[in-house]
Amino acid sequence: MNSLRNLDYPLQNLSSNQLDKSDSIGYTYKCMASGVWGLRSSLPFRETLDQLIKQGGDADTNGAVCGAMIGCKIGYSQLPKDMLDALPNKKWLDNLVVQFINKVVLNPNQSTDLEQQILKEEDTTSPSSCIIS
Repeated sequence: MNSLRNLDYPLQNLSSNQLDKSDSIGYTYKCMASGVWGLRSSLPFRETLDQLIKQGGDADTNGAVCGAMIGCKIGYSQLPKDMLDALPNKKWLDNLVVQFINKVVLNPNQSTDLEQQILKEEDTTSPSSCIIS
């Protein structure tokens, strides 16, 4: 229980996590602390991720976890559109997400407006069909 008292400390100040310390890069606690730090940040999405990534260390993993956690908090519609548009294979990924939601979260026989919109677009069954040249 003693360690729970100290849980809040690394979340107060991003630099206190020492994300660039080479002997602990990839340490799960640091990655999760980065995500929780992002949830508590009052900065916009992009600025929060920029500050986190500039700390170094396992920046791609920390950024992915932090971005995912903030995305869950603020919702898809609040994510920066230019960042979403730059995703490789976005149509394919959108299709997978919709299928997952329908099969796991919603009634599998229930169709959503988003699913209908995605299915009307060109082939979205494989990532290679979505590559932008």
